[in-house]
Amino acid sequence: MATGAGVLTDLLTSLLRPDRRTTVVDIGANPIDSTPPYRPMLEKRLCRVIGFEPQPEELEALNARKSDLETYLPYVIGDGAGATLKVCASPGMTSLLTRTRSHCGISPGSPSGGRCSARSR
Repeated sequence: MATGAGVLTDLLTSLLRPDRRTTVVDIGANPIDSTPPYRPMLEKRLCRVIGFEPQPEELEALNARKSDLETYLPYVIGDGAGATLKVCASPGMTSLLTRTRSHCGISPGSPSGGRCSARSR
């Protein structure tokens, strides 16, 4: 018997009765702290995922465990203007935004220390 998110997914599917799969676009697809919210839909083959992950190591990990309904691409998504990607030592914190210790929840004693190196995109 399904529980939690699975029950909600089953209920929603029975109410909507979709004729096709939903496409989920995941910007920054690296799952840094939890299971993606679309996971129950993906497991029931109700959606396909197109994910964008610019960090090579994280992209490789996503591609190693993906299903046939998942596609991950090595691109940064922005507004079309030139920008600098801030590649952080802590996985999942890489961003076009300028981050501070308080934004990232990083304390001065953390292994990464909130360090980011910049590279243009």
